[in-house]
Amino acid sequence: MKRTFRTNNKILASILKDNIILVFTIAFLTAVFYYFKEGEHFILNFLSLKILATIVFVSNIHNIIILISYYKENKNTKVKIDTDYKKIIIKKDGISRQYLFSEIKTSVYNLGIYYKNKLDNAKRWPILGSDLGYWKIEFNNGDSVYLSNLLVDFLHDKPIVKNTKYRFILFPIIRKK
Repeated sequence: MKRTFRTNNKILASILKDNIILVFTIAFLTAVFYYFKEGEHFILNFLSLKILATIVFVSNIHNIIILISYYKENKNTKVKIDTDYKKIIIKKDGISRQYLFSEIKTSVYNLGIYYKNKLDNAKRWPILGSDLGYWKIEFNNGDSVYLSNLLVDFLHDKPIVKNTKYRFILFPIIRKK
């Protein structure tokens, strides 16, 4: 099966949905708390909006940093994965390279620590952006490719390449070593 991947907005839509839920939850809990503490109805004013916006911004700083990192790495990247012929074609900045699966030295999914729940069922609470991650592929000729899940949503599928390892980190920002 041949699939082509380029930047998509599925992850961004997921983060936006989580933030909308966060905003409504905070607003609801604040109104309930205010009613029981003060005995009056909560009135949303400019100060409350500034506090709410600050809470949402602070809770998303890590997402913003990670998404900027992913975008900078994969903004002009197009990936074709052909599982029938077992090859990966990566086109970045107009330069196309083709690799066979057998040429892959290491394949590592770098995922957020909260994604580990699907493997060990430890009931960790997910945080905003816990679905962010990237795929580091190192080839026998020394080339390394970093594919974020803004391109390939590999989190919810079986690994594309056999012997893919998982690495769970709290802050899955692309680090080239």
